[in-house]
Amino acid sequence: MRKVKIKTFRSYEEADEDYEDDMLSLSPEERISIMEHLRRQYFLIKNLPLDLKVKRVIEKSRTEE
Repeated sequence: MRKVKIKTFRSYEEADEDYEDDMLSLSPEERISIMEHLRRQYFLIKNLPLDLKVKRVIEKSRTEE
């Protein structure tokens, strides 16, 4: 898990730019692991069975590129 500093911004635009810079600085593997973690948390909150539909879509999109 990464350590995150608390940041303050003067506008929404400034916050959006910082968020985009942070996301672009991550490797594709880190972005996928974050997405998978959020997906698991969502399924736990909604009390739904964890399925691998998202993983299949990612794998299919990788093969099509």
